[in-house]
Amino acid sequence: MDQQQIEDAIKSDLITIKTLRLGIVSGRDYYFSILGWIFKLSLLFLGVNTILQRAMHAVGYYLPDLSLKGLLIAWVCALLASTFMSFTAARIILIGKLIKGQLKTASLIKSKYLHFTAVFFLIYSVSYLVVTFPVIGWMDLSDFQQADKEIWFTIFYLAFFQFFSLITASVGTAFISMIELDRLGLGPLFSVARDLIKNKGRLASHSRLEDHE
Repeated sequence: MDQQQIEDAIKSDLITIKTLRLGIVSGRDYYFSILGWIFKLSLLFLGVNTILQRAMHAVGYYLPDLSLKGLLIAWVCALLASTFMSFTAARIILIGKLIKGQLKTASLIKSKYLHFTAVFFLIYSVSYLVVTFPVIGWMDLSDFQQADKEIWFTIFYLAFFQFFSLITASVGTAFISMIELDRLGLGPLFSVARDLIKNKGRLASHSRLEDHE
């Protein structure tokens, strides 16, 4: 899509969203979608973390052995990180299901979502390496090898770097995505959709109160 086509599509979608009659997404479909998103993201985190750790090991840094216990702990940490991110993703998933197939900018939004995902993991990987290298380099090798035998150290080692990088990547990606969406003119589209969902929730709450009365 060229710039003029994007502008026309956004104008059309703004009108479409404002006049939409939103239905109800089934709880089974909605919650299973969130759980599936969390599971897939946790596996992606696990894969990225493992690659980064093996890369550091390849250049001479001592790291905990790749064991079943280590992988299980790493996956639990990744699962917690993915669950933390799902609080934001849940609203996006809901909006996507409510307006599915009704927006002309759907393909553009999907491509930007993939771009922002790539940006997120790029920032995450750089943050992970920037924080891990100094800490591991500062520690005495013999102390590191001894501590590696303790499960608390394995949990700390896997969780601390991951969650620090997660926060850094989340803030960085949010900032970049906000700028890029505003540049394309998609910002107002998301604002209208978000307000529409909120109003729908308020109307549903008022309706339930009136039924009780």
